[in-house]
This record gives sequence, C-alpha cells and structure tokens, in this order.
Amino acid sequence: MARLSLTRSKHRMKISQIVVTFWNEVMTAITWFFLSQCASYYKYTGGKLRMKNISLDVDRQSILHKYAYKSDTACISNLRMTRRCFTKLCDMPHTLGGLRTSRYMDIDEQVAIFLHIIAHDVKNRVMIGRFQRYGQTISKIVMLVCNVVIRLHPHLLKKPKPVTENSTDQGWKWFKNCLGALDGTHIKCLVPLKDKPKYRTRKNDIATNVLGVCSQDIQFIYVLPGWKGPVADGRVFRDALLWPHGLKVPRLGYYLVDAGYTNGECFLAPYRGVMEKSRNYHNWTIPEDAKLVEALVNMVNMGEFKADNGFKSGYLQRLENAVKEKIPNSGILVEPSVWDSYIQVHKEARKWRNKIFPHYEDLCIIFGKDRAQGNKAKDFAQMEEGANNEEQSEQIEDGICNNPKLFIAENPFYPNNSSEIEMSRYRFWA
Repeated sequence: MARLSLTRSKHRMKISQIVVTFWNEVMTAITWFFLSQCASYYKYTGGKLRMKNISLDVDRQSILHKYAYKSDTACISNLRMTRRCFTKLCDMPHTLGGLRTSRYMDIDEQVAIFLHIIAHDVKNRVMIGRFQRYGQTISKIVMLVCNVVIRLHPHLLKKPKPVTENSTDQGWKWFKNCLGALDGTHIKCLVPLKDKPKYRTRKNDIATNVLGVCSQDIQFIYVLPGWKGPVADGRVFRDALLWPHGLKVPRLGYYLVDAGYTNGECFLAPYRGVMEKSRNYHNWTIPEDAKLVEALVNMVNMGEFKADNGFKSGYLQRLENAVKEKIPNSGILVEPSVWDSYIQVHKEARKWRNKIFPHYEDLCIIFGKDRAQGNKAKDFAQMEEGANNEEQSEQIEDGICNNPKLFIAENPFYPNNSSEIEMSRYRFWA
C-alpha cells in the first residue's frame, strides 16, 4: 500500500480534530442542559413532601374538620348552622332521603359541600381548591344532595300552628289564631342573555321573586320559587293558592301580610286609614300638572331611572329638582303619599280612598304589562317528581353504558342480527 503524503495526512488529522472538538462541545451542551433541568426539578419539587394516597384522606378529613367540626363559630361561618344542626342534617338524608356514602366521600362531606355552595354562592372552581375535589365530582354531589333535600320537604317544612289564647309572646299574643306571616323576596340568579330583561327588577338586578311563608319562630312553612323578578308579589301569591299542593290555610286561621297584598279572608294586611295631620299639602293647578308630567317624560327619555314596572329608587329627589327648575318658588316637595296630594285637587276621589276595588287583581292580569307567566315556577311536589325522573334517567343511562347487550337492545339504529352487523362493517370499511 502506498504511503500517504505528508500534506494529506495533516489534512485528515485536522478534520479528525475538528470532529472531536465539535463532538465534545455537543456533549458538553447536552450535559449542562440535563444538569439545569435536574436543578430546576429539584428546586420546585425537591423541598416538598410527596403526598401519598393515604395522606390525601387525612388532608380531606382535616379540611372537613376545618369547615364543619372545628367549632360552632366556624361551622356557622362556613355552613350557616351549628355543629349539632349539621349532624342532624347529615342523619336525615341518610335515614329518610336515601343518600349513601360513596367509595371516596362520606355523607357529611357531601352535605358540607352542598351547604357551603348555597351559603356563600361560590363557584365550582373555588370549591375545587377548598375541598380538593374535581369539579365534576362537586357538581354531581351538589345535584345529588339537592334532590335529596327536595325529597325531605315534608320533614323540613314546619306544619302551621295557630297562636293560642293564653300566649305570652309579646309580639304574637295580640294575633289569636294567627299561623305566621308571608312575604316575597328577590334572590339573584343567573339566566340566559335573552331572558335577562324579563328578570330585571326595578333595582336593576337579575333576580327571581320567591314567596316565603314562615311560622312565629321564623321557620319555613311554604316556599314557591321560580317567578321572574319584576312580577308583583300579589301575583306570585295568587299562583301559590292555585297549585294543587300549594298554600293551604286551615279553618279559622290566617296569615299576616304587608301592604303589597290584598286584605281579605285568611290574610290580614295593615290598616292604611290613619292620616298624618302634621303635613303641609299643596293644591295642584293644571299648569303645574303639565310641568310635572313633562318632568316625568324627560326622566323616561333619559333612561337613568326608568325600570320595567315604574322608576328606580332615588328618582323622587331628581323629580323634585326638575319641578323646582320648571316652577320656581312653588315650594313643591315630593312626598311618598300620593293620595293626599291627589285628593287636594280631585275632591271627588276622596270616596275611593281605603275602598276595595272590585276585581282589581283580575283586571291587573288582563290589562297589566307584565310579561312574566310563571312557567318556571314549581312547588315541592313538582320538584320532587322532577328529581326522581332525573335520577331514573341517569340510572338507565348508566345501566345502558355498562351493559353492551342492553345498549344494542335499546338503540333502534343498531343492527339486530349478525348479517346486518357484517354488512354494516363492510359498508364502513368500503
């Protein structure tokens, strides 16, 4: 073999040195990259204790103890009830409602999650961090406990008892045979965007109007949710009387209602016939009426105080200032009572004050501008039926998913015999 020349041998040695140098640089970069990754991993995980499966159970028990069993003060702050009441409430769904302990969650933790959500109106994402559970698990538990509580309404709602003749209660001894009191309240809710105008109240809140009937010791007797916020309390009250399982008043008993309801049989409203003598009234003239109406029209056009069923709170002061600008030195002040000022001008209207308007409630339904129909209002009987149907459908779906043969039998689009199955496979692959 011929010997290589000196020039070619030096050229090959130089190439080999370049390759070795490049390889060393690459390996050095890979080594430093690997060491930096190891250092970063140790920085974020090396100083923390690894949590095993058994420590998760201990941690969740400590979380439940923090929210429910630490003290009565903590339990009231988190769940809105004492520890004794929480223990009794956990026993009732188990013994009467059919709530069972799951594989990974006890009954008291399920009830605590449900109570914490409805007490503080927190989101699912917040509950994930507080109770260390998946969001899907929390949603399922809330719906399950809610359905169980709906079934417990015969045990949770109190039976009405009248005030006795020998009652010594300073607030109720004057109302013999009284069963309690009722009133409506607005509860904020989340609705689709297209339905928000129907639920917007005069205070510009998206809420639902709920009728609540309470006993003398502030315990619920009857509840009717589902009506839209702008609906008048009297209309929700009439709907409660029309339900088959609605509000029933025993014979010789009655409920106390506020001035927003009609004074009638079985319902006692406050008397409005007392007049205050210390007020100074103004005799309105026709030009002043025109200026007042003009000021109201301007407020409506501005849209700042206009609501679906009238004006928002705080409009009276703005109206008083507008009247002062249009009628200076008139001394007109806005008063909450409209009857007194109206009678000063219209003497013939005095006879209608404190008089019952015949068929007023029915005429409100005919000529009212209220768009709410109460389609989503449900009493406890309907809610219980809906909860039972929902659970039955879920059980059927779970059974079908776990049993392929049942899925084939229940699915009308699935082939029934083997030849159809083979043909369907052939068509699919073709």
